[in-house]
Amino acid sequence: MARALALVYTCVIWHAILPLTKSTDWYYGDPCLTNPCDNGGTCETKGQTFVCHCHPFYAGRTCQIINNPCRRSTCRHGECVLTFNPPYYKCKCNYPFKPPDCKKPIHTCSRNPCKNGGTCRRGLTRRSFVCICPKSFRGRYCETDSNDCYEGNGEDYRGNVAVTQQGRECLYWSSHLLLKKHINIFQPQAEETGIGDHRFCRNPDDDDKPWCFFKEPNGKLKWDFCAISQCDPGTTAAPEPETVPTSMIPTSFESCGKVGLRRNLSRIYGGQKTARGRHPWQVSVQLKIALSIYDAGHQCGGTLIAPCWVLTAAHCLEASTQAKHYQVLLGKHNIDQTELNEQKFNVEQIIVHPNYEETENALFSDIALMKLQSVGGECSKETKYVRAACLPDVELPLNSECYISGWGVTKAGNGSKYLLDASVKLISQRICNRPISYDGVIDNTMICAGNLEGGVDSCQGDSGGPLTCVKDGLYQIYGVVSWGDRCGVKDKPGVYARVTNFLSWIQGIIY
Repeated sequence: MARALALVYTCVIWHAILPLTKSTDWYYGDPCLTNPCDNGGTCETKGQTFVCHCHPFYAGRTCQIINNPCRRSTCRHGECVLTFNPPYYKCKCNYPFKPPDCKKPIHTCSRNPCKNGGTCRRGLTRRSFVCICPKSFRGRYCETDSNDCYEGNGEDYRGNVAVTQQGRECLYWSSHLLLKKHINIFQPQAEETGIGDHRFCRNPDDDDKPWCFFKEPNGKLKWDFCAISQCDPGTTAAPEPETVPTSMIPTSFESCGKVGLRRNLSRIYGGQKTARGRHPWQVSVQLKIALSIYDAGHQCGGTLIAPCWVLTAAHCLEASTQAKHYQVLLGKHNIDQTELNEQKFNVEQIIVHPNYEETENALFSDIALMKLQSVGGECSKETKYVRAACLPDVELPLNSECYISGWGVTKAGNGSKYLLDASVKLISQRICNRPISYDGVIDNTMICAGNLEGGVDSCQGDSGGPLTCVKDGLYQIYGVVSWGDRCGVKDKPGVYARVTNFLSWIQGIIY
């Protein structure tokens, strides 16, 4: 398999389930389809190319160059923050210094900086002070309720704590120091996630609890979780579970294909670092030990489709088809470290599709099932971070919203330690079978997807991973990452195993 073997662990974009008719023969060759503009820039199509319209703080063809207005400003006793209007910056002065440049102080306590009825008391030095807070408030300025706490993982926390667990003061989310970060007041969902022109702790990326950035004495930017306690869980009512069609529910799970609201952050190789729990069906298929040329650890992606069953690609099992050599990790976000929300299982059984075949040019029926070994009679436990994707019930209509995810190769050529995702569009079989693309080898067991201009693609670590599409608000698994010609290359979209073609085989085994 001269070419296919070289591609097995390389690239694949996505495919969708469509009847192969003339009406489905479509493709938008739009260079803005995958938005090549970085840092929140907007893309405008200009003929066969594009123009990026950048925020005032960025420049360059793809808004990749930082243009920091605070470099022209000196906030002597304060912090320079960014604004939406000219001159696009202002000084946040440390009390008792005053705007606009934080150079001159007022008389300490002549204007009371203390909130919520606090009393300002002068300190031993001319500019020092302390706030005497009422019993129900705390903080340097009495800004925080003494009973302040967060629920769940704090994604809805809107309190006023601005101190880390290490006792460091948080930076403003509008700080110019965050221009290199993808979490700041200029991100698309800033207001939704509680980020604004303040320094209060938030959880905009669905981490374990509220956090913030802070600056080390040497100027290095770091982050830490905040000094906030979790609310008493007894005071929080659990939400009522939503229902889905009975035929789509995996045995013993209450639902499938559901995911809470999540925010995607920094772009990585045409995709994005995705928030925790954004793809709760994503699994990591791993070798327990090194076998021949295959290292131990993450080998491929996969999709949880029932509590004890994972769907993956047959070619992912090249190292061994013996179940004892594998383990499956669920609920993973950072592939390089053990995480609180992960679940790990040995594999009891591997079933490769009987028609799987690899040839010199393609992989056919590239699909397999892995049965998890139960622990105490149970397999995976449904949580916010571990859920099953629904199996498709009908063919997919045009313009469906679809996603790929995995820990694949980035522009730098390395696998990402964080789970990535990207949205993709369908490409017809006729287009994918052009001589310039795959020259007629794509059959009814495969589908193609992505952008013929290149860019968005799923690569090495993503083989076997999911292509999911949203139907009626639920994520259904329409494709399994199979093969392709390199990564993100023009006219070489990814090829996926077409899940609807294998539904009878899948359901006959797992149900």
